[in-house]
Amino acid sequence: MRSRRLQVVAVLCLLASADAAWAISLKPGDLAPPIKVGKWIKPPPAGASAAKKLQVVAFFSSWSNPSKQTYPSLAKIARTNAGKVSVTAIAVFEKDAGPNNAHYATVAAFVKQMGDQMPYPVGVDNAQGTMARTWLEASGERGVPVSFVIGRDGKIQWIGHTMMLEYFLGQILTGKYNFAEYRAEWLKDKEQEEREYKLFQKFNALAEAGRYKEAVAELDRIGKAYPEYGRRMVLVRFSLLLKFDEPAAYAFGRELLNGELKDQSGLLWLMARSLLDETPGLKSPDYKLALDLSQRAADLTKHNDANILTALAYAHFKLGNVDKAIEIQTKAIPIGDANPDIPARNKELMRKRLEMFTKAKSGQ
Repeated sequence: MRSRRLQVVAVLCLLASADAAWAISLKPGDLAPPIKVGKWIKPPPAGASAAKKLQVVAFFSSWSNPSKQTYPSLAKIARTNAGKVSVTAIAVFEKDAGPNNAHYATVAAFVKQMGDQMPYPVGVDNAQGTMARTWLEASGERGVPVSFVIGRDGKIQWIGHTMMLEYFLGQILTGKYNFAEYRAEWLKDKEQEEREYKLFQKFNALAEAGRYKEAVAELDRIGKAYPEYGRRMVLVRFSLLLKFDEPAAYAFGRELLNGELKDQSGLLWLMARSLLDETPGLKSPDYKLALDLSQRAADLTKHNDANILTALAYAHFKLGNVDKAIEIQTKAIPIGDANPDIPARNKELMRKRLEMFTKAKSGQ
C-alpha cells in the first residue's frame, strides 16, 4: 500500500506552517476533530446528516496551483458517491487572513468563479487558523491539498494528498482497504517526514526569505551529504537558479536534459513550462532549451501527450517557427479532447494557443 501520499518533495511548497514545531497528536484511527469554520461560503444542506456516510474533509487554498489540480477529482467523487460519501472542502492558509477577515471575500469570489466544479459545501478557516491547527498541523500535514476520510464511527480512516483520495476511497468503499497496514505505513512515513523537515529546515527558511543563492548552496550541501536528496531536488535547484542566475540555470537544465532526467518526460515538461509560461522576472528565457526539453518529452511519449505537445508548439512559436507551432497544436487538441483527465480549462488553453498562432501567421 505504498503511495500513501504523492512522492513529491514537500519543501518545494515552502509551507505556511514551516516554523511550527513538529508534534503529531492526530493519527489514523483517532476521532476526527470538530469542523469549526470561520464562515461557510456554501453551507451544508439544512438538516443534513453524515452519520450513515463516509465523510471526506478536503483542505485547499484558493491561491494554490496543486489544489486547483484536485477539483475535478473531488467533484467526481462528490457526484458519483453522493449516497455513500459526503464531501466538505475547507479553505486554509489564505494569504489575506487577518483581523478584518478579508480572506472570506477572497474565497467567496473564488468559489463563485469555480461554479459547478465545487458541488459540495465549502467553508473557510477563521483568522486564527483553527482548522489548520486542529486538523493539518495536528496530523503533521504542512501544506495543501490534503484530505481526510472519516468513517461512520467518526474515526479517521485515511489522511493524504487529495490526488490520491479517489483510489483509497474506492478501496474503502469496496472493502479492500487494509487499515492496519495503512496506519503502520503512515506512521513510518511521518517519521521520515520529520527527519526530512529537520534536514531541510534551514533551506526552507533561506528560500522563503528570498535568499536564493544561499538556499542553493545549502541544497548543494545537503545533496553532497545525502545524494538521494540531491537527485530528488534537481527541479527545485533549477527553479531557484532561475531567480538569480539564469545562465547557470540554463546550463544546469541542459545538463539534466542530457543526463539525469533524459528519460523523465514529466519532469522535462515541467522544466520547459517554467521557461515558457511567462515566469515573472526572467530576463532572457532560453527558448531553445525549452524546445529541446519539450521535444525530448514528446519523443518519450510518442507524441501522444496533449500537454507536452502544447508546450512543444509554444516553444516553436517563441522561436518564430509559427507553421510548426500550428501543426503541433492542431495535433494536440484532439488528443486533449479525448483525454477525460485533462481539465476543461487546459483544453480551452490549447484552442486559444492555436488561435494565437494562427493570428500571428496572418499578421493580426
